[in-house]
Amino acid sequence: NSNLFGVSLANILNADSETKNKIHIYLQDGIKKGIVKPLRKQSFGLQNYSQAVDHLKNNSCKEKTLVVVKAEGKRELPFTSTLGFHCEPDKTYIIVGTGDLWVELAEWLVQRGARRLFVAPGTELSPTFSRRFHRLTSHCYVRIMVTSAPLCEPSRA
Repeated sequence: NSNLFGVSLANILNADSETKNKIHIYLQDGIKKGIVKPLRKQSFGLQNYSQAVDHLKNNSCKEKTLVVVKAEGKRELPFTSTLGFHCEPDKTYIIVGTGDLWVELAEWLVQRGARRLFVAPGTELSPTFSRRFHRLTSHCYVRIMVTSAPLCEPSRA
């Protein structure tokens, strides 16, 4: 038995602090239970900023790139995750975002085994990303549901 919930990115950004805190708590709980899985990341210190940029330029880069900026006198948080990310084909993955970034994330998830995606993009696709989306849906065995309606009103989040 599964439940599907979604919210628009704009509604999250415009939500009050209490709602944002609730979302944060739910996500943390989902991560602890293994329901929500963080993406793999590569960390760079501020002194290695140019290496981070080179890493992003690498076409095979399929992970988050993080530049650690710390306040004077504060210690950096340790980087502990080195596991790769894989998707289960029978699960539904929810993507909420603006611009064309969601198409790249959808491609990334499909490459890792996802076959069911639910997308709330927030904006229309550019012609280039529209072609990429069409290629993704026509060449891969994947079901993608895209909605343009707000998924949640701020008062109901």
